[in-house]
Amino acid sequence: MKYLFSLFLGIILQASFAQSSEVELQIHPNWAGNAFNFSTVYSGGDCEYKITRLQYYVSEIKIKYDGGKSYLIKDLYFLVSAEKDTVLSLGILPVSNIEGIEFSIGVDQAANHLDPSTYPSSHPLALKNPSMHWGWTSGYRFIALEGNSNGGTGTTFNKNFQIHTVEDLNYRTVSFPVKAQLTQSGKSILHLNADYSNLLFKLSVKNGPISHASTGASATIINNMASNVFTVATPTAVNKIDESELRFFISGLRSNTISIDVHNPNVIAKEFNIMDLNGRLILSRKLNQEKENISFSSASIHGSLLLEMRSEQKTLLAKKIFIR
Repeated sequence: MKYLFSLFLGIILQASFAQSSEVELQIHPNWAGNAFNFSTVYSGGDCEYKITRLQYYVSEIKIKYDGGKSYLIKDLYFLVSAEKDTVLSLGILPVSNIEGIEFSIGVDQAANHLDPSTYPSSHPLALKNPSMHWGWTSGYRFIALEGNSNGGTGTTFNKNFQIHTVEDLNYRTVSFPVKAQLTQSGKSILHLNADYSNLLFKLSVKNGPISHASTGASATIINNMASNVFTVATPTAVNKIDESELRFFISGLRSNTISIDVHNPNVIAKEFNIMDLNGRLILSRKLNQEKENISFSSASIHGSLLLEMRSEQKTLLAKKIFIR
């Protein structure tokens, strides 16, 4: 009987494990269809402006799967900095056949009025600089959007605007039917585009505003975030691409010029770095294509070097070489 029970339990655990999947949400930013960054001057019709800060919270993430089932990932919070691709690791989840995702913008009421000083500094809800907390009563800033405009004319951007959204009544939930991209390692990746220009739909930043509130411009941007910003991204060439397919090939180690051929499917890696073993950066090159060649003079270099391909978050591939 004990054997049969152990066998039965093993079958259940095996089936449960087989249906588990490492899940990741990637949010790809743009501004009106173009690359989004803080150095760009944007036109809003009645003025030109620059964005200097855009952060927001994501919480209460649910995965829809297997014919309408829903799995809530408890106590998981993210603080998104919108100027770069965002990779949210959701963990290994007991889901299969992913059909969609639901998440909320802001911090849920249960956590919104807790003391941020009780969290470790690495936690999204800990005290931050610049601050994402607006005091015990109002709680966290759900969105913090800031920038400078030229007031409608000229090249001087001296009209500040700050739009921060606070309070429980502005907590918003969004839901998308989205299929997972499956990598060779079995990871399920969900892709969303985020056009942050739509945050300013029906808003002018010509002469402000300064709004740290639950109403007015603060309510407008949270409503715009929920209604107009996110769309499902459909990967094409990205399917079945995994970090394990990254490669670089080195030649010329016995000459004065070293040549490196980089194989970077779907441009997963964004940067190629060469450092000495003390961490001193010798060369850094942005990666923009799937196949690139990087050459550098090694005439004055001797000893070991570390070569790495990096995403915006981490090292993806690294090799050590020795130059005589």
